[in-house]
Amino acid sequence: CDERITDPFAKSFITYARDFLTYITADETRAPLDFFSWHIYTGSADEVAACALYCREMLDSFGLTGAESILDEWNYNVPDSTGGKFRKSMKAAAFDAEVLVRLQKLPVDVAAYYDAQVKLISYCGLFNEYTAAPEKPYYAFLAFDRVKQYGEPVASCDGDGLYTLASSSRDGFMLMITNNTDGPKTVDIECGAKTARIRTLDRDHDLTETAVIQAPVTLSVGAPSVTLIELT
Repeated sequence: CDERITDPFAKSFITYARDFLTYITADETRAPLDFFSWHIYTGSADEVAACALYCREMLDSFGLTGAESILDEWNYNVPDSTGGKFRKSMKAAAFDAEVLVRLQKLPVDVAAYYDAQVKLISYCGLFNEYTAAPEKPYYAFLAFDRVKQYGEPVASCDGDGLYTLASSSRDGFMLMITNNTDGPKTVDIECGAKTARIRTLDRDHDLTETAVIQAPVTLSVGAPSVTLIELT
């Protein structure tokens, strides 16, 4: 078993997966494989990354370089006695945002968050189970979408526990900063922009505008949080 994968539940599937791939690549039982699907529920975005790398490397090691790696269920998971309400928390939102950013560089062809159905109370982190009102993770996905819709992607990077996604257009830049660590971080942004419009997702804000300042930008991002910055 790959030492990067530490979750016992995830490890339990590896033997089965390798036996299956051995079977379909053996001469006497050879069969085509268009895609390999897998799930992960974890509290660690590092675990998501480790499994993504492992699945791709495993497929390639069996000569299945053309088979897609499809992460068709993922979500935040910690020991719980709340009936899944932890998936609606700000900590879950920061985890979701970090995973979305990191997936941009991981060898995953398709990824699907599970789930956005209001009726699935224990899995749906996006909406309130009684009113269908957006919960904190909804705004993490909204921030991600705003960056993707803004223009061409220009960067996906990490540093000091922060994960950042950026895009550009003729109007400027859009930047999403995810802090899924245990404490605040200081961020310095230097670019040719004049103004920074800052929206914050944290325990007190739902991606609402919290500041308009002149560039260059130095700001403290709390934890857990997602910060959306438009630079023009």
